Amino acid sequence: MINLFQSMISLQLAMTDRDRNAVLLSKCESELSNSKTKVGSLEAEGKLLLARVEELARKLLIESENNKKAMEKAITGSVRLCVVAPTVNVHVADKKLKFKSG
Repeated sequence: MINLFQSMISLQLAMTDRDRNAVLLSKCESELSNSKTKVGSLEAEGKLLLARVEELARKLLIESENNKKAMEKAITGSVRLCVVAPTVNVHVADKKLKFKSG
């Protein structure tokens, strides 16, 4: 009789442990599912941000090229060379620079 009572108590404890572990497993599975969802969301956001960075880099390169062309055009229109032996006078905008040969 005592052995039967002890077996029943052991069985109840085992069932309680099983139920507790089932609840913990369910919580862990739920957290895992939430984490996978967050990872997917973050990956998608990362791809969007990477595409945006690439787009901005392209725009920056185009703008840089346009600025370079505009600067070259402005300089070409404002530089005059006067070659007078043995010196060269260079006029850039309102500044005059003298260079001597040799």
